[in-house]
Amino acid sequence: MATINGTALKILVGATVGAAKPVDGLTSNEQSITRALRDTTNKFSGGWKAQEYGLGEGSFSVTANYDPDANSSTYYRKEDFETALIAGTKIIVHFCDSADAGSRVVKATCLVGSVSTSAPMEENGTFTVDLSWDGLPTIG
Repeated sequence: MATINGTALKILVGATVGAAKPVDGLTSNEQSITRALRDTTNKFSGGWKAQEYGLGEGSFSVTANYDPDANSSTYYRKEDFETALIAGTKIIVHFCDSADAGSRVVKATCLVGSVSTSAPMEENGTFTVDLSWDGLPTIG
């Protein structure tokens, strides 16, 4: 069994994988999918808890080195995330294993929940972005 190197997994922002921009300075990214469980236990459950699926949700998170001079025509930058957050604009995000159109992708329309910047003394300035899915993602 092969295990993918985490370096190959990237976050891209844009309508399609082929035209999407990679996040500038990306150092780490995560994806989370959860589904609430509803308790449906009743007197006929035979002494066992019974459950059904409830609401689902997902999120992506991004950590990147901050470059204030990053090329906005090539990369999706910290400032682009901040602009989307302030304007209340939804963005299309791809969590994929390459920038090729044939890559494995989880695609979701997202709301930018937060953009945080860290600036420790004599270390790289970084930023972190939390993205919440709006509706059902596309997986494939």
